[in-house]
Amino acid sequence: MKYTLHGARSCSATTLLVGCLSALPAWSAQFEHGVYYRAELSDNVNQSTDEAEDELTNVLGYDLLYNERTSRTHAFLDANLEALHHAEGTQDDRIFGSADMSYRYSAIPQRLDWVVEDYMRSDRIDAFGRANADNRQVRNSLRLGPDFTARLSPQDTLELGGRYINEYEDRTEFDSNRLTGNAQLLHRLTARSSIAGNYDVLYVDYSDDDVNTDFEQHELAATYRSEFARGTYGLSLGGSYVSRDDGVTSNGVLVAANATWQANSRSTYSVAYEQNFSDRARDDLGMDAPLVTARSNVFYDRRLNVAYDYRSTFSELRLRVYAREQDFENVAIPDENSLGAVVNFRTEIAPVTDLLLMARYDQSDFSITGRSDDEYVVSAAVERQVTRRLSLSGELRRNQRDSNNPQQEYEENRIGFRVDYRL
Repeated sequence: MKYTLHGARSCSATTLLVGCLSALPAWSAQFEHGVYYRAELSDNVNQSTDEAEDELTNVLGYDLLYNERTSRTHAFLDANLEALHHAEGTQDDRIFGSADMSYRYSAIPQRLDWVVEDYMRSDRIDAFGRANADNRQVRNSLRLGPDFTARLSPQDTLELGGRYINEYEDRTEFDSNRLTGNAQLLHRLTARSSIAGNYDVLYVDYSDDDVNTDFEQHELAATYRSEFARGTYGLSLGGSYVSRDDGVTSNGVLVAANATWQANSRSTYSVAYEQNFSDRARDDLGMDAPLVTARSNVFYDRRLNVAYDYRSTFSELRLRVYAREQDFENVAIPDENSLGAVVNFRTEIAPVTDLLLMARYDQSDFSITGRSDDEYVVSAAVERQVTRRLSLSGELRRNQRDSNNPQQEYEENRIGFRVDYRL
C-alpha cells in the first residue's frame, strides 16, 4: 500500500507538534485526544460529469486538544491527522493533517510577550477543480515575533507587534518569507467605547520569483468600537498601498463594519462587511481563504455575512447568508462573485442521541470565462454517545453542481459511518 505524505517538507509544523507533545505533563489544565475510524461510500468519488466511479474510502484519524495557562505562559494546540485509503484505487492513498499551535510567553507581564504560532491546513489547490483529495494540498504558516503594550495614560494604550512569517505549500510554487509589523494607538472614550489608529506594513519575498513578484504593502486605518446592553458594533475605514518589485504600484480603500445583537438568552443576530485590498499576502488559512491559482495579483476582496444563532436546552440552529466578490486588477484572472446560504440544525432525539441536519447553497459567477455554477449540499446524520469514551455516527450526504458549462456539472451521493474513541 503506497501513501503520499502531504506536508513532508513542512518541517516547522511537524517539529512544533512533536515538541508540544513531548512537553505535555499528565496534570496539564486541558488535554484531550482520541482516535477515530470513518468509512465513506461514494457513487462518484471524483465528482465527474460523465465517468462516475464508486469508491469506498477508509479513514483512520487522530485528534488532539491541549490548552494550558500559567501566570506567564499560554500554550495551545489543536491538531488532527488522517490517513486515507481508497479501496478501489480511484485516487492515491494520502495522509492529511491540520494544526493550530500557539505559545505565548510574557517576558514582562502586561508589557512584552514573545509569540510562536503555526497554522497548517489542507486546502483546495484549484478553485475551478473538484472538491476531492486529488485537488488538496497542505499549507503551513509559521509565525514568530514579539507583542509590546504600553499604557500611556488611563485612557490611552500603544500596542506594537512584529512577525517573521514562513509560508509553505507542498504542491504549488507560492512559498514565501515575510516580515510584518503593526502599531495601534487606542483611546478609550468611555467604559464601553473606543477609537484607534492602526498602521500595518508587510514585506513579501517569494521563493520562486519566476512565478511571483515580491512586494511590500502598507495599510493605515481608523477604527471605532462600542458596546451596548445586548451587543457590540464597530466601524473601520482606511487605505492600502502596494509596491511591487517590477515597478507596479496599486492602492485601494479598506472598509470594515460589524454589529452583534443578543435578542434574548437564546437568540443572537450578527452582520459583518469587509472590503480588503490585498496581493494575496494575508493568506488566511482555512476554508474562508480566497481559492485562486495565481496568488501574486492585486484584488479587492469584499465580503458580507449575516448570521442568526439559536440555542435551547436540547437544540441548536445556525443560519448564515453570505456574499463575496473578488475583483482582480489589470490581469486576466476571472473575477468571482458568490452568493450563498448555510443552515445547520442539531437536536436531541433521544437520550445521548442527536440528529444533525445541514443544507448549503452557493451560486458563483466567473467573469471572462462566463461560467456560472450553482452548488447544493444536503446532509443528515445521527450521533450516539455509547459510553463516556465511545461514540458512533452515521451520515447521508448529497453533493451537486449545476453549471452553464456542462463539463463542470456533477452529482454525488455519499453514505458514511464513524467510530470515535477518546483516549
